[in-house]
Amino acid sequence: MAAGNVGEEVRRAWQQQRDGNSAAAMDAFETIVQAHPEDIDARYGLGISQKAAGHKDKAIQSFREALALVESGQQAQDAQKASSSEDTIRTPEDDRLTMLALMLNQRIAETEGGG
Repeated sequence: MAAGNVGEEVRRAWQQQRDGNSAAAMDAFETIVQAHPEDIDARYGLGISQKAAGHKDKAIQSFREALALVESGQQAQDAQKASSSEDTIRTPEDDRLTMLALMLNQRIAETEGGG
């Protein structure tokens, strides 16, 4: 998979999941994560497809790995802002990471609770 095609590969994997083909989506997301271990969207998708396929323990692990990536991204942005003399108003990426953290925590809780 070429680096420029990661977004397209993630989009196709999500389409498989939306089409109800969790096994194919899971395989696709696993391939993406192996090639691009820091891709948050692929890790989140992997967790969703694992959960849908009944692999709750694996899903929780994938969600936690995605959450760790989100938190790392948030820390990096906070450090960059602290060392910058520029305006530190929240950016769209701040908002994205905050929303992902909320979603991942929700997915972990619902999956651990049997949802």
